[in-house]
Formats: sequence, structure tokens, C-alpha cells
Amino acid sequence: RVDNVAAMNEIIIDTLAGDDAAAWVGKFESAGVPCSPINSIPDLMREPQVEHRGMVRNIDHPVAGAVPQVVSPMRFRNAPLEFERAPPLLSEHTEEVLRGLGFDDDKIDELRRTKVI
Repeated sequence: RVDNVAAMNEIIIDTLAGDDAAAWVGKFESAGVPCSPINSIPDLMREPQVEHRGMVRNIDHPVAGAVPQVVSPMRFRNAPLEFERAPPLLSEHTEEVLRGLGFDDDKIDELRRTKVI
């Protein structure tokens, strides 16, 4: 098998090119072969389980409008998930983070002057 891997790959690729992924999944499943397609991001977003679990939510963004976001699939009876914050803008929380790390105004100004931030 190892000696003929290039030839085998060519045969497999040529054979699989004869049908689409859905058809091959059906053929493999009917033969008892475990399989699953490798989804693109748009395909993944349309998966019934992703839709059923509410794993994609549109969150309002101050610049981009409604932005689809993947959210946690975890659900807890007495602790609903909240989705009130969009992803931050570039450097939106830089000062807050730096202050939390102990940087003072002078050091933050120096980082700006030297274009570190």
C-alpha cells in the first residue's frame, strides 16, 4: 500500500470526482462505512443541529451592523446565555487592559508615541 500511495490517491481522487459529496455520503452510509463531509463555513451554518441549538446569533455591531456570531452550544436551565456585546473594535479595550496590568497614563502615552499601540 505504501509503495503505491501515489497511484492509489490518483484512483481515489478520480473515482470521487464522479459524484458529489452528498451522493458519496449516501453510498458510504448504505454500505455501513462511517463518514461525514468536511463542511465549509456556510455549509456548517446551515447544519440542522447548529440551527436547532441556536448556535448562530446576529449581534448588533457599532460599525458592521448585525454580525452573525457562533455562540456556545451549552445551555443551562437557570442561567440563560446573554449576547449583548459585539466583538470589540480594534484597540477598543487597550487602555482598560493596560491599566489592569498596572500601566499608568504616562506609560500608555509612551506606548502610543512609539507606535507600540
